[in-house]
Amino acid sequence: RMLPSDLATLIAGRYIEFKLYTFTFSEFKELYELKPKTKKNQEVFAEYLKYGGFPGLHNLTWEEEVLRQYLGAIYSTVVLKDVVVRNNIKDVSILNHIINFIASNCGNITTAKSIRDFSKSQNRNVSTDTVLNYLQYSMGALLIHQVKRFDLIGKKVLETYEKYYLSDTGLGFSLIGNNPSMISGQLENVVFIELLSRGYNVFIGKNKEKEIDFIAEKTNEKIYIQVCKTLIGERIEEREYGAFSDITDHYPKYVLSLDDFGFSTNKNGVKWMNIKDFLVMGQIR
Repeated sequence: RMLPSDLATLIAGRYIEFKLYTFTFSEFKELYELKPKTKKNQEVFAEYLKYGGFPGLHNLTWEEEVLRQYLGAIYSTVVLKDVVVRNNIKDVSILNHIINFIASNCGNITTAKSIRDFSKSQNRNVSTDTVLNYLQYSMGALLIHQVKRFDLIGKKVLETYEKYYLSDTGLGFSLIGNNPSMISGQLENVVFIELLSRGYNVFIGKNKEKEIDFIAEKTNEKIYIQVCKTLIGERIEEREYGAFSDITDHYPKYVLSLDDFGFSTNKNGVKWMNIKDFLVMGQIR
């Protein structure tokens, strides 16, 4: 079995790479609704957020423990064959510790130093170089994705303070369970995978002192996206919409949340949408 890095080395110039991802929400929903006990759209989305989009899930008895064991087996197989054996890793516990940190911090700025410092607080001595190597190995095995920041003022990609996302939210469930406090990161994660599956290159936006969750680009297209659980709360709406201030281009700008209603669908050129509706929308415009 070859990973993407092997293709460039072994058959350079003699292949075309097609990137495949786990099921998007619309694909998951289509299969899930074939089950005998169809649930409401909101409940279906909660299942997707929890278990992710691995196709094999739909061949199993839909019970939490069965699904978690399946997802855990996928994680263990990828870690063992594509990370540990391939890179001759001696201490698997440190690798698992680092990936668990990523799973717990999706949507947060993460550095090798922050992982090292957290590890030290947990009485685990790991060097910054080791963290960087293990992150690189995990990205090479497509367990995680790194998202770099793009400076909208300087018009350049920045090489520090990246974010990391899992290749599928189901992996997070297999590692750390279903933690309601982490839903914001999970929501960002599914939007990120959706954008990748639609062929976008994705960055974090740095707009002066403000941060935009995603800038997604492909040929002649660009969209800006903010993702949050809800816009209800003191100054939350102001913060989310305010992230787009001073952006003078006319590319689409979205604020996505789990709210079902109560917000203007177009405010100062920024569109609000329910996340579920965005994920099943055809062309993004």
